[in-house]
Amino acid sequence: MALLAISSAILRVDLLVRAKRLVPARRLRLARIAEQRSQRARSVPSPFQTNHPWNLAAWSDRAFFLAFRALFGLQGLPYHIWIFLTQFANLALMSHTTWRLTGSRLAGFCAPLFWIGNAALVMAMSLACLYKDILCSFFLLLAFYFFLRYIETGARHYYVWQWVVFLLGFGAMETNLV
Repeated sequence: MALLAISSAILRVDLLVRAKRLVPARRLRLARIAEQRSQRARSVPSPFQTNHPWNLAAWSDRAFFLAFRALFGLQGLPYHIWIFLTQFANLALMSHTTWRLTGSRLAGFCAPLFWIGNAALVMAMSLACLYKDILCSFFLLLAFYFFLRYIETGARHYYVWQWVVFLLGFGAMETNLV
């Protein structure tokens, strides 16, 4: 029994000594981590900085989140409002192009309804991180709209705008080329 008490006391003393030695090491490590974090916070992130050289989605992944975080912080509502506004623009473009292609206002009305009914759209509309899907659709529909206007009118500026918008679409999602 006495041996157990002595070994327990030695163990306690040993643990206290080790803890006192480790505290400065822990403080030093935490100070280094805090310094690294402050250096990262000081550097201004760019929408074109990426860890993956094949990722070019500057508008949907970087510029969108950097700008909205600077303006609104981490509040989710402004992000979702912007996503819904972009989706409403998609619906207007879908309706207009369908009406132009078919000549039927009923088809122009039904096409966006069928698109909204797509189950794949649920995730894109509920998660702000999937804004790239909504924005890619916007660029594709807008480029197609300009292409239709070019076919109807023959005006060269619609053809130029079609290519400009199409190339900007690669900043939303690399799979813009469908």
